[in-house]
Amino acid sequence: MQTLSVDTVRIQFKAPPMKRDLIDKAAKLLNISRTDFMLSIATEYVEEVLFDRREHIVTDSTFERFSQLMQQPFVANKKLSKAFDKAKPWE
Repeated sequence: MQTLSVDTVRIQFKAPPMKRDLIDKAAKLLNISRTDFMLSIATEYVEEVLFDRREHIVTDSTFERFSQLMQQPFVANKKLSKAFDKAKPWE
């Protein structure tokens, strides 16, 4: 029987055999355990969800200034153009 260290907790859930097999296949391709695979994927998704919903709390005056800047027409500059011209890592 596997022993858990003090700083871990057990997470259990049920899955259809077909999905379990798919998860196992992916984990095997990466040469990691099912647990490590699922924790990795779940953590990545959690970070994405939390990042997408991050709230920025600012003072009223800061928000007012931000709103004013957003209403101004776009003015290109060299640094911004250079950033947009760079190859994107996801492309």
